[in-house]
Amino acid sequence: MYYKRNNISDLHISIIKSAFFALLSALLLSFIMAIAKSIDDDISTIVLIFFRNFFSLLFIIFSIKKHHIKVKNIQYKKLHLLRIVISLGAMFCTYYTYRNLPVAFATALGMTGPLFTTVLSLIFFNYHVNKFTWISILVGYVGVICILNPGEISFSWSILTSILANILVACNMHITKLLSKHVNTSTIILYNSLAITFFTAILGIPFWQNINFKNLSLLFIISVLAFWKNYTTIQAIKYTYPAFVAPFEYSRLLFGIIIGWLCFQEIPTMYTIIGSVIIIISTYILTRYGKQQLSF
Repeated sequence: MYYKRNNISDLHISIIKSAFFALLSALLLSFIMAIAKSIDDDISTIVLIFFRNFFSLLFIIFSIKKHHIKVKNIQYKKLHLLRIVISLGAMFCTYYTYRNLPVAFATALGMTGPLFTTVLSLIFFNYHVNKFTWISILVGYVGVICILNPGEISFSWSILTSILANILVACNMHITKLLSKHVNTSTIILYNSLAITFFTAILGIPFWQNINFKNLSLLFIISVLAFWKNYTTIQAIKYTYPAFVAPFEYSRLLFGIIIGWLCFQEIPTMYTIIGSVIIIISTYILTRYGKQQLSF
């Protein structure tokens, strides 16, 4: 009996840790996208991604040496390579979207991510996703639709890149889950950042230009936040699994609304406020009942 209770206690602790890291990851991403939006428009997105990963790489190497973190030799090369390619595509689509759309609107489009993540959990991991998780996702989408106010949406490439980014992020989460079972977090982050820095340095040659101190400073801040964002994302997935973590992405919408209002004077509409309340309800459903799906 004691052993059973201890298992239940460990399960609750894992849920709390996963939820904490998932919310922190969402907050960090919101700050990153807001800062990226503040960078001058004439700087290419691929150049932005290069500096974001270059500075992150320096920060990662410094942290590994300072804390004597062990980095394993390259194993599971195909999974690492697949994660690198998908990460690069997801970064490009995400940054492009946020630089060309209002923060709250771009974030709302990003809320299609949990659906892709949940479906992929069923396909790749055969997880049992209970009714409460599906309810939380569906309720969240009602909030997203309310915020988007479909009658006023006009087509743009940024909308398509947002959807593509969500699909790529969902794939990336599941690949990360597979890697995290065998490779430590620092190793995953190091190899990913190293490879993307190399590839974007080559791809960015035609778009290279002089960057002033202000933009370099913003890129440096983005890279530091991105390092911790990657770390918190991997930790969130490590303690549970992607289908549980995914609905916490809805919290980004609330963060995006607040940041857009404070930093860019983007006044939220009544649809945005109502939709945000609905999304809060969906997140509550997940945190209150989602633990029941962890019996896989």
